[in-house]
Amino acid sequence: MKEEHKGVSGRERLALTVTALVPGVLGTLAALAGSAGTLAWLAPVTALPVGLVLCRVWEGLGEKGLPLGLEEAFGKGLGKCLEALYLLWALFLMVERADGYARRLMTTTEGESVRWLYLGVGLALCLWLSRGGGTVLARTGKLFFLAVAAVLALSLLLALPGADWKNLWPPRTGDPAGLPMAAATALGLSGYGVFALCLPKREERKIQAGVWTVWSCAVFSALILAVVGAFGPVLAARMKEPFLLLLQGVEVPGAFQRGEAALTAALALADWALLALLTWGCKKLWSSLTGFAWGGGVLTAGAFLAAGLLPRWPLLQDGMAQMAVWGNLAFGMGIPFLGWILRGRKRKHI
Repeated sequence: MKEEHKGVSGRERLALTVTALVPGVLGTLAALAGSAGTLAWLAPVTALPVGLVLCRVWEGLGEKGLPLGLEEAFGKGLGKCLEALYLLWALFLMVERADGYARRLMTTTEGESVRWLYLGVGLALCLWLSRGGGTVLARTGKLFFLAVAAVLALSLLLALPGADWKNLWPPRTGDPAGLPMAAATALGLSGYGVFALCLPKREERKIQAGVWTVWSCAVFSALILAVVGAFGPVLAARMKEPFLLLLQGVEVPGAFQRGEAALTAALALADWALLALLTWGCKKLWSSLTGFAWGGGVLTAGAFLAAGLLPRWPLLQDGMAQMAVWGNLAFGMGIPFLGWILRGRKRKHI
């Protein structure tokens, strides 16, 4: 049996998922600061209990892969309809995140034409990483995880000592009331990670996904602390991606002259992990729906083309970011939880 048909390990799938969530995490920092202000760092902590339960839900739904999991929970007819909806949502997220990936890299260069270069490189990498049986994507994701984790750790090490703790305490009057919305925004990141369930998982001893969730929650809170502590909740809420500006002016002689440019380049690894994961999800869902594998690559190319044209419609560009939060809650949490309940009822009647 070829190695590519053996599936991926649970640890590899978790590492890829955590890495793929990083662009979404950084993209929500401003929204969290706007919702919960000085208490924004508590949003991941508040969402943690639901996240731990979601780990169990995903474990059952993704045991045989997302397509088969949906069909088992909802029946073949409704399951196929949901697969089509997940496919459309993956394409929507790919357009939205490919646009964000290109915009982030363009902050370090000049000229609008370079957008197509970044998108072309991203498309080529996604198609290459998503080939075969998923082994290439999973193992590359593990390497990306180590690199991105090191970059984030170094960034926090440089940024946290400069935080002004007056920006974090005492909380403002309306901050506690905004905490539920901030927690919902944090949970919305599950809409990106759910597509990791499309990766074939090989039989092995169970990996403690809850431990990964707790550590990810701690890092998420630390990122918010650094941002709100540095800029204050009002200013942080007005920024696109405030975390990138934490290292503005930081330079390491012989390594890099602009800290935010070096951070942006390193975070491209996380963008590639997320876009490749969405590409893989599109291919598997398309294959399950039609029986043809080749169409998934065409859909991915179309999504990247749409991302390149998206700046022509700025209102649509901003609206997609708002839609992503609520759609991710539905596809990452709502449908999986409903499937979990239906699977449990079916097993009771067996």
